[in-house]
Amino acid sequence: MGAGEDPRSLLSADLLAVLLRPGDRERAWLRVFNAHPDREAVLRGLAALIPLSGEALVLLSPWHNPRVANLPEAAVRSAVEAALRRYLETVDALARVSLLEAQVVEAARTRLTGARTEFAALDPEVMSRRAALEALERDIAEVDKALERHHDEARRQAGAREAAERRLADLRQTIAQVEKQTGERQAETARLGEEGAVLEQQLAAWERKFATEVQAAREAQARLENWREELSRLPAAGQVPTLLRDIQSLLDRIQAVLPPDAVARTLGAGGPGRGSARP
Repeated sequence: MGAGEDPRSLLSADLLAVLLRPGDRERAWLRVFNAHPDREAVLRGLAALIPLSGEALVLLSPWHNPRVANLPEAAVRSAVEAALRRYLETVDALARVSLLEAQVVEAARTRLTGARTEFAALDPEVMSRRAALEALERDIAEVDKALERHHDEARRQAGAREAAERRLADLRQTIAQVEKQTGERQAETARLGEEGAVLEQQLAAWERKFATEVQAAREAQARLENWREELSRLPAAGQVPTLLRDIQSLLDRIQAVLPPDAVARTLGAGGPGRGSARP
């Protein structure tokens, strides 16, 4: 068979009619095949039309294996029957599949037509919903931006709050230290106040004692001046030792009352060098 040659041209019209006619195909085929004048052409047409197995090709293809022509007719007929049976089963299966596919395609076409009709009816509503959805998406984007700004502001405020809390903690610590130092200073002030009060009492007592001693010293000095004047008026020398002893006794008493520098100042101001009665 040449290139581009239709394999069905090798089969007679009555053979093709048998192959395509439903019913008892095997027996009809064998009757036609047995009565056909050119069996080799029929086999070549079958080999070109149907995918025979390797065994069938060996048995039914004299152009592949010349010994097929010498085989008994029963063997060739048996091989043809088996190949034809497989072919017819394949054709029936393909026909059923094709019919099912056609039904499926028709149902799908019907559903597609209905879907197109429904979509055409729903198209305005779909467009409206799509516009509403786009507007909603824009609103959501704006809300997302606002939330992001809010989060940024919240983070900033949280940072400022943490800084304020740290400053407040430092301030509280400083206040506690100041209060502690103030308490210590108040305690020290109270202690110093108590010591000052004691010192003031001691100073007042000393001032009173000193005033008494100064008064006594002044009185003693006045008496001493009187004695000196009396001593300067005494003519007799024999009375001087007695006066000196009295004066010495008075000076001892004054020295016991006044500090030593006060006695020295007193003696330096009116000592024996002025109006002395010493001979």
